[in-house]
Amino acid sequence: MLLRRKLLLVSAFLLSFGTLSGARADLQESALHVRFGLVSAQFNGLGNNANGAISVPNSLDLEYELIRSRNLSFLFRTIIAFDLKTGVLPYAYTGVGARYYLWSDSRGYDHAQEGIQIKKSPTFRIYLGPELGLSQVVIKQYTPVVQTTSALLEAGGNLGLIYQLSSVIGLETQVGYSLGFGVSTITVGASLLKALVGLNFYF
Repeated sequence: MLLRRKLLLVSAFLLSFGTLSGARADLQESALHVRFGLVSAQFNGLGNNANGAISVPNSLDLEYELIRSRNLSFLFRTIIAFDLKTGVLPYAYTGVGARYYLWSDSRGYDHAQEGIQIKKSPTFRIYLGPELGLSQVVIKQYTPVVQTTSALLEAGGNLGLIYQLSSVIGLETQVGYSLGFGVSTITVGASLLKALVGLNFYF
């Protein structure tokens, strides 16, 4: 009876080990996104000081993506829109979000079973997802030092396409739209559009 129990335990261990050794090992667990492009916004509120607009074509977007499964990831993002003509920073954003990959995997994988090894990295990755964050905006610029500013709570989403140049580098284009709600003394409503291109680095 004792020998039978030991044999069952050994068999269960070997079966579990074989299953784990043959399981899929994902090649990428995270990614760094570096994008450049347009950030534009329209601001509306009570009084002339709460109405304005910005359009910055050379914005910098940095994002860290934490990949959780084949179709889901979470992201931490910051955007800086610096106007080279005026030397003003009209838009700065920090936020978090989620990403859902459609008809494609979020990452490559390495699958080994019974002496056969399969490596796969998707050529195209298509995604969309929600996002939430805080931003500091310049509603109106009167002089280089006199301006009307506001803090916004932003809620929106984005849609993107990634083309894999290699297993660790991708070329990306992304379009995003969000609504802003003033949370400072100057209360404004805002609609924001982002159109960006850049590179992804998977690791």
